[in-house]
Amino acid sequence: MAHSPGACRAWWISRFPMTPSARSCGITPPAHSTLPHECVGDNAMTKKVVLIPGEDAAPEAFEPTVELMNRLQLDIDWVRPPVGEAGIAAMGNPFPPEAKEAIDASDATFFGSTNGTSGRAMRYLRWGLQTYANVRPARWFPGCNSPLKNPEGIDLVIVRENMEDTYVGVEGDLEELEPINFVSRLHRKPVSEMGKGKYAMKVITEACTQQVTRFACELALKRAALNGSRPLVTSGTKHNISPVADGYFREVALETAKEYPDVTFETLLADDLV
Repeated sequence: MAHSPGACRAWWISRFPMTPSARSCGITPPAHSTLPHECVGDNAMTKKVVLIPGEDAAPEAFEPTVELMNRLQLDIDWVRPPVGEAGIAAMGNPFPPEAKEAIDASDATFFGSTNGTSGRAMRYLRWGLQTYANVRPARWFPGCNSPLKNPEGIDLVIVRENMEDTYVGVEGDLEELEPINFVSRLHRKPVSEMGKGKYAMKVITEACTQQVTRFACELALKRAALNGSRPLVTSGTKHNISPVADGYFREVALETAKEYPDVTFETLLADDLV
């Protein structure tokens, strides 16, 4: 889902608690979620932020970002628990209990990306803490290059459901499906007869679809209140090729959006969002 337009200037990688300012935005964030800057508490208390750089190229982008925030002289207490390779070296554990405790006690967690070494921390941040909304603002700033001829209107937020679909983690060999006799609607033959290969299950539930739809609508209302724009949410699905699963997401999202009469809610094929 995406909602636009609005003013979105900065964001954190992971969680923020339900602060008074977030509550005043009309937003009920998940326990750990990526939220635009306007929904972060604005009191003068020091914020505790856990730093997990990740692996491979991630630290190259991660560390300069931390340095930039340090230069802004923000009231932040940085915490670096041993995670990934550091956790293995120090404690023989890529995600020791001390790291989990630090995350739970923090106001936010800044996570880079992982090649799998710090994957346990990433899985805890997403599934352990039920981070159901992946929130990614996109805005063009004057002076920045753009492949678009007129980038001035780029000011939106992408809200992606973060818990299910193919993220449920149910996979296996195609031969495992033989007793179930799943037949491909498009190939017109049992999946188990398609040859050697693997499968991954895609799951769409009513509850997860409702909560991410509400999150997107409430965030759209909040952004519109900041700049007087029209709250618009666009849902993107592959309901043409996946009429049952993605069609269900679309159906539930449309019904849930009726709870927000001030939000213009539309649906598009995912291909048309590009």
